[in-house]
Amino acid sequence: RGAARAHLSSGLTIAAHSGDGRAALEEIALLEDEGVSGAALIWVHAQNESDPTLHWRAAESGAWVEFDHISPSDVERHVELVLGMKTRGYLHRVLVSHDAGWYEVGQPDGGQFRPYDTLFTQFIPALRQNGFTEEEVSLLLVANPRDAFTLRVRAERPRSL
Repeated sequence: RGAARAHLSSGLTIAAHSGDGRAALEEIALLEDEGVSGAALIWVHAQNESDPTLHWRAAESGAWVEFDHISPSDVERHVELVLGMKTRGYLHRVLVSHDAGWYEVGQPDGGQFRPYDTLFTQFIPALRQNGFTEEEVSLLLVANPRDAFTLRVRAERPRSL
């Protein structure tokens, strides 16, 4: 509720590291109860949810569905996730990220470093191989992030009684 109220005051986007789809849908409902549109929310780590219908429901509410942690070992899975959103007509609600270079506390030298270029060297070529157009790639990498992070209040329409 605090994030919703802060959004209404500032227009800042809300990023919730939910992972779980049911939690994300509950967050969207809570925002709407506070008068904030689902479009103000980024569901971070949505790739952790195995039920794609929850991705679609979140996008249907206007929320951003973010598939993170794109790495060499899971490019195919991320392409499938994004393709599923495209097929359902929700590509305009998708964000993607590496979430790379992660430092692991307690691991020698911080653990296994993952590069910051997988999205460009492997993921984008894989999208193209799966029929994504340059316009759709631009939507994912330019238009969607610009829209998601534009400062503006995204208020929910008043409910009719």
